[in-house]
Amino acid sequence: MESPLYITFWSFLFFEQLFLGEGSFIQVYGVSGEDILLPCIFTAATNFSLQQLVITWQRTTSIIVVHSFYNEINHPEYQDPAFRGRTKLFLQEFRNGNASLRLKGATTSDMGNYTCFVIQEDGKGYIENLVELKLYDKPMVTGSDDNAALNRQRAICASGFISGVLVVLIGVGVGFSKMQKKIQSSDESE
Repeated sequence: MESPLYITFWSFLFFEQLFLGEGSFIQVYGVSGEDILLPCIFTAATNFSLQQLVITWQRTTSIIVVHSFYNEINHPEYQDPAFRGRTKLFLQEFRNGNASLRLKGATTSDMGNYTCFVIQEDGKGYIENLVELKLYDKPMVTGSDDNAALNRQRAICASGFISGVLVVLIGVGVGFSKMQKKIQSSDESE
């Protein structure tokens, strides 16, 4: 069972990212041995330039480089050997704000947290996305079609995001209600 401190830490990161708009936090579930798509979405600059785009995927709790892209090309020389030849970015998707990473043949050693950093326009337009990868031994859903897998991941992402937004809205509503009651009670006491 995960410790309350761990849950609190990730909840804090999720809400910090939600309020500050610097990125997102998402959990990705997959099957050991299969390819996994780690999502990373950003808002492409109006004057988008592939020459000024820097994308780096790292393990969150270390400086291990999973994938590096800058100067319009991938840089496998900076990749940790455990990921060399196993990762792919979709260059045609960058203009759409998509820096998602395909991880080939995921293993249990790949489980954990990843951070996607995107920088555009000479250091402006910085975004940071956090992804937690969890793997299972058996397929959760049958079928191996890439579009079906992508649609399943989109559905999981959307439901997680909607749940998070609902939690935030409920929290804001409760806080606002308590504040209104305090204001009313202080007005009545005067």
